[in-house]
Amino acid sequence: MRPSLPLLCLALVSTAVAQSCSNYGSGTNCTNCPSGLGGSNCTTLLCGNALQPPQDRPSFSRSLAGAASLGCYLQCSSGWTGPTCSVPVTAAACAGATSGGESAVLSSGAWVWTEGHVSCDVVNPTLQGSFPGTTTLDFQHVADTSLSLYPSTAPNDTMTAQLWYTPNESTAIIEQFYCRADTCSQTNSTSTTAVSVTWACKNLKCTCIPGTAFCGGGNIDLADTINGLSGTISVTCDAAGASCAFKQSVLQTLFGADGLSLSGCQHGECVRPSDIATIASSFSTSSTGGGSSLSPGVIGGLAVLGGIVLFLLALLGLGFISQRKARRQPIKLVDPDEGKAAGAAGVRWEALGYALPARARSWIPGRPRRNGRIILDNLNGHVEGGQLCAILGPSGAGKSTLVDLLAGKRKSGEKSGSVHFALPSEWNESVKIGVVDQHDILPPTSTVREALLFAANLKMPENVSQAIKNQRVFEVLAQLGLQDVADSKIGGTERRGISGGERRRLSIGLELLAAPSVLICDEPTSGLDSTSALRVVQVLKSLTDPPHGRKTTVITTIHQPSSQIFYLFDHVILLGGGRQLYNGSPNNVAKQYAVPEGWNPADHLLDIASSPSVVAPRHASLTGSSADSDKDGDLLPTRPVLRKFSLVAEGPSSVKIQSTPVTTLLTQFEVLAARELRNLRRDWTLVVMHVTVSAIVGLFVGGLYYKVNLTIGGFQSRIGSLFFLAALLSFSSLSALSNFSNVKHLFLRERANSYYSPFSWFLSRVVLDIIPLRIFPTIIVSCIVYWMVGLAHSAAHFFKFLLILILFNIATTMWNLFLAAIINDSGIAILVSSVINLFQMAFAGFFVNLASIPPVLRWLQWLAPLKYTLEALAVNEVSAGLMIVDSLEGVKVQINAEVIMATLFGFKGDAYYRDVLVLFAFLMGFALALVVTVVVKLRELR
Repeated sequence: MRPSLPLLCLALVSTAVAQSCSNYGSGTNCTNCPSGLGGSNCTTLLCGNALQPPQDRPSFSRSLAGAASLGCYLQCSSGWTGPTCSVPVTAAACAGATSGGESAVLSSGAWVWTEGHVSCDVVNPTLQGSFPGTTTLDFQHVADTSLSLYPSTAPNDTMTAQLWYTPNESTAIIEQFYCRADTCSQTNSTSTTAVSVTWACKNLKCTCIPGTAFCGGGNIDLADTINGLSGTISVTCDAAGASCAFKQSVLQTLFGADGLSLSGCQHGECVRPSDIATIASSFSTSSTGGGSSLSPGVIGGLAVLGGIVLFLLALLGLGFISQRKARRQPIKLVDPDEGKAAGAAGVRWEALGYALPARARSWIPGRPRRNGRIILDNLNGHVEGGQLCAILGPSGAGKSTLVDLLAGKRKSGEKSGSVHFALPSEWNESVKIGVVDQHDILPPTSTVREALLFAANLKMPENVSQAIKNQRVFEVLAQLGLQDVADSKIGGTERRGISGGERRRLSIGLELLAAPSVLICDEPTSGLDSTSALRVVQVLKSLTDPPHGRKTTVITTIHQPSSQIFYLFDHVILLGGGRQLYNGSPNNVAKQYAVPEGWNPADHLLDIASSPSVVAPRHASLTGSSADSDKDGDLLPTRPVLRKFSLVAEGPSSVKIQSTPVTTLLTQFEVLAARELRNLRRDWTLVVMHVTVSAIVGLFVGGLYYKVNLTIGGFQSRIGSLFFLAALLSFSSLSALSNFSNVKHLFLRERANSYYSPFSWFLSRVVLDIIPLRIFPTIIVSCIVYWMVGLAHSAAHFFKFLLILILFNIATTMWNLFLAAIINDSGIAILVSSVINLFQMAFAGFFVNLASIPPVLRWLQWLAPLKYTLEALAVNEVSAGLMIVDSLEGVKVQINAEVIMATLFGFKGDAYYRDVLVLFAFLMGFALALVVTVVVKLRELR
């Protein structure tokens, strides 16, 4: 017999209370004893007729009994049964009791009218394995002493119980322990299959009788367990009374939700018919209805879920109202010729400077402090409205930095000076700055037309109709010569799409849709052949003087233009060594610098800017005094450096620089979601792989753990299948990290160009990732594994199981998205996520008992969502009444799986709803961290 086996049987009743009378008797010389007990200390069995006074009832005599194991059974009066002859079983047994000329009748049902007695057989494989023989449990329920026909001394609404045990038929029956509870209530409930009666009592206390088989006299000592029982207790019987369940928290932990099952119960009560009528009539005038109330965990969870749903609905409603309001704004139609006559926006910059940030002394020995290097030094210049201005210079001259400052881009270094946009007095709209970056970042699965329509829907005002937007897209396609590839996919590094020149023109077209006042391009001809480069510059030139509409001022950097391209420019700026060497017309270059005959002036200017004296490195703060030249090549006086950097719109007082999206959040979400859906429809790789892998792994896990049995080993396999499933979801969510890293650069570019707000992008990205790639695959793998393994066959438990997996999958996805947002290198982010998954597995409770972890490390379990997931899944399974049926060293054991779960894994049986709320808290915490990171950190910084 294993020493731990008592823990499997412990469940029988409560703490010992020191007193002189056994069975909680009272009075001088223990004169007030429970029914059927008497003697000097309430331990003597009284036989005969339970309606007689105790002093008139004969005591149990083994010599007269014949079969001592039955107690008083053979010494009971006719019609009475039980170890103490307290249960009437025939009408004749009660007929002799009269009161006021009214004979008593027998009530053999479970309902107690005044005082009822019950005698049941305890049949439990675990107990029988340790205590072979006969075990009987007797109850006395007292509802109303004043109406009772028994010589009862017990108060109203009380219950007493005694456990009797005999190893074999030749051994006298012996009381093992006794219990008492008060504040009892009786309820009658009806289900679709049966009617049951429940006695629920409080203040339970039990006493184990020292030296008896259960309390130290046998192989197992249950005294500590029995004496330690307390709290509430209930006895539920079917209406006929043959089967009952003795329920108490410890018993339910050991033997399942129904506690200790009792069979062969005999109920009996002698009661007057008038008393039955009176009591029954009182029920009809009182409220007997009621329903089960939701637990605090369910209420809390529903409240939180309801709050979130209401918040999302309110957010959707506000978005809809805002969208409708924006679309109802009047459309201001501008006559094309009038717009062209109004002129164009000019650009002027004063004392413009930029220096790289200094580096403090490194903690690495021998690594020196780095001073900030000046990139641009005190530049002054201007471009008249409607001109095409080219910024020339060798690599590292500061061309890209200059256009970044003109466009108002975020920079990591120190910048100073001011940029002014001079607007015609007739203008009454904001300055729109279009930016075309050196590197094209475009959606690879979209076609050229779709990309332009996407930009039109986001960069054109809400009140512009879809027909006008479509017309504008058609005009831009024609203007850029992209009609032939309008329906071709853009493509990327893995899939070939349109050519490099077409990509550059498409990047320009995306900015043209909003009709920018100033278009700034960084190396638009980079990587193109001479013919493609010429076509791109011709497109830019056409924007400065279009046949219809308002002129656009174009500023572009260019590395090495051909002479044909060079003379298309209206204005040329030459940079070298961070200084402005030339600022004027391309036709006046020869006046400033002697251009050799037959040379391309651009090549000659680049030679001058590349001379060692010009590009000598300089380290200082922005206090330079470089000389600048005007547009005719004359030297300009040195201007003092402005310590603050600013972008200013000069013109009507209502004019400002447009730097925020022009559409509402709801429109942005709709357009972004439509693009995400289109991408998923055209690239099914992720969806197909998630669904396929989920189905294959589900079949593998289901086959590996197919129809697990109810043994202890089977229980371990059952939990193993749950762990395997949670681990699958944990690692499959890494795809969200990789996918997020792939689209992050496109987001940075589009956010910098004011296509949409980061919040709308976050919503569309998360929704279109979670629904098709997280929820659907989770449902598929759950349905396969759940029924193949043979988990709890209940719809409620299945949906609770599915809820946990979906919450965990979404929370883990949010965590991986957060890692992708804060870590630029996707490889490092995947490594970090994988290591954290291993950490979660270590603290999930499957590989180590949580209670056995040293306290210095035990707190880490609270940081592992996988721990809460596995605990909730396990608790959901055992709460369905899962029982372990096994044999230990030949002893049959039938025990509640909750005991094994707590012993092996350290999980708590009542933790399901707590775990649901904790997982939801993790989900919301990760989502909030992701939102903050996307809004604050994921911004283009150059």
